[in-house]
Amino acid sequence: MLTWLAPSARRLLDVLAVVRPAVNLDDPALATLLRRSAPDYDHASAVNQLLRGHLIEHRVHAGLHPLLREPLLAELAARPTAWSEVHQLAAAWALTQHDFVAAAHAYLQAGELAAACALLVDERWEQLPAGQAYAAVTVIDAVVAAVRRTLPAAEQRALLGALLARRGDLLINTPRAAEARVDYRTAIEVTDELLPRMRLAFRLANSLLQVGQARDALQLCNDAAQQLAALPLAALQDADAVRVRVQLEGVRTRALIGMDQLADAAVLCQQAIDDARALRLAHPTLAEKICTDAYRGLGYIARRQGRNADARPYFVRAVSHARSAGLQKEEAENLGHLSATLRELGDFAGALLHGEQALRVAQAAGNDYLAANLLHYLSITCYYHDQLPAALTYSQQAAILHQAMGDSEGMVSCDILQAVVYAAMGPMSAAVAAIERAHSDSQLFDNRWLQGMAHYVYGIVHTLAGNLLPAEAALHQALALPAFTQDLPMGASAHLFLGINSVAQGKLAQAQAMAQNLPDPCAIEVELLAGLFRGMAHLAARDVAAANAVAEATRRRGGESGYRIYAAEASRLLLASEARLPLAELPAFVCCEIHLARS
Repeated sequence: MLTWLAPSARRLLDVLAVVRPAVNLDDPALATLLRRSAPDYDHASAVNQLLRGHLIEHRVHAGLHPLLREPLLAELAARPTAWSEVHQLAAAWALTQHDFVAAAHAYLQAGELAAACALLVDERWEQLPAGQAYAAVTVIDAVVAAVRRTLPAAEQRALLGALLARRGDLLINTPRAAEARVDYRTAIEVTDELLPRMRLAFRLANSLLQVGQARDALQLCNDAAQQLAALPLAALQDADAVRVRVQLEGVRTRALIGMDQLADAAVLCQQAIDDARALRLAHPTLAEKICTDAYRGLGYIARRQGRNADARPYFVRAVSHARSAGLQKEEAENLGHLSATLRELGDFAGALLHGEQALRVAQAAGNDYLAANLLHYLSITCYYHDQLPAALTYSQQAAILHQAMGDSEGMVSCDILQAVVYAAMGPMSAAVAAIERAHSDSQLFDNRWLQGMAHYVYGIVHTLAGNLLPAEAALHQALALPAFTQDLPMGASAHLFLGINSVAQGKLAQAQAMAQNLPDPCAIEVELLAGLFRGMAHLAARDVAAANAVAEATRRRGGESGYRIYAAEASRLLLASEARLPLAELPAFVCCEIHLARS
């Protein structure tokens, strides 16, 4: 085939049959590689002959037609030595282009299994461009199969552990995250060295947190910490050991927050900051990562306790530390938390700006798990800002990602949000269906806070739908969960909505007593919801003037703070004084756009 080609042209043609994608033949690196492999290679004449023979059309974007490539590959396969040489050249070329996926595949095709393995476990893979994860996994699968097929069992263990760990890293933030958890577990089983095994334990524990298994993540971290503690003192002070211990403590802190053990989590955060100070000279990047995680934890705890003004500087510092260390994932996470905090402080412009910035960072990094959470934050912001179609769109996009990744807890959060949005914009049947799913599914998790949220929004939706007694029972269930009421804004909001439910049932003495004993206005949304409740209580008592005064003040405060959803509800409360509605219909008239649970 093509026997008329000169040796230089044929060699270049063979390389073009193997490499992907198209090649710039004017790149001097290509000519250098080919001349090193064959001293008599003449690049200029090879390129000219291929162009004259119409085997390629463009010298700066040279590629072969499939009808030509496939016969060339078949002929190369019949010459094993030539096949290996050409694929080694393809690997070298891919490395000059920083295409580690193509290089590893070419090494495997060349029979250089050791070189392929070494490249696949190289730390530079952490910088793999977004969109190449699945291609890389395909190559890893082929290499794993070759390792199992060709190496003795005793030589396979450490190599398989490293390859499966890398496979898990590539998949953990994609819709195939369930495979990643299997990879981590299998890698732990075949890894004999303690520190590599503890690094895998950290990855697995972190991934368990992503799907709501906080208790399992905490137990895994505790077990790993006990094994690390058995190391000699000198080994514990080694840089790798310090890094693994800090990583495990970071996951442990997040697990404690997920299980609502906030005081214990705050202590660990402060200890981590103290530890980071001692590491700044020897391990500056690690110290920045520790500070990023610790300040994020303190910020999140402050938000749960209704201390949004305190939370803001924590998240600002967390973003700063993440950027200093070049940590894209952590930067996006903390921008998302900062966005939510700004929203709760009434800065909706800042909330949307930082939320969209965080989403761009997450999407650029190919991190679907983080992108889903950020879409959820944006949907809540749009809801409060009375942008209901946008809120629903963001939430539906988040739900698609959560479902693809098998993140059931994330799907419950989306159902809770969508129930409230549908209650505002209709149809009510969709709101009921969404909260019924969330209410049932939330019982499958350790997350008592999420269970409280599901009870709370069940109470909201069914109050608006006229199912007052089941709604009242659900609100009492929410208030009976300490993990939920420790989130002060949420506990206060559930208490207030229980008062609204009492108005609807005609329990006016109970409602008036609750109106005289309002919870602390620990957040803007609590202050505004309290205004709606007080207005409805006044209206039920036929004090129209007082109802209108409270409604007007709430409408103004809602507009000024950016919480336009409450401004709209307060406007309807003003109309309700003239509508002469039955009390059972008053919440649906006023609160069809009701208070939304926070992220």
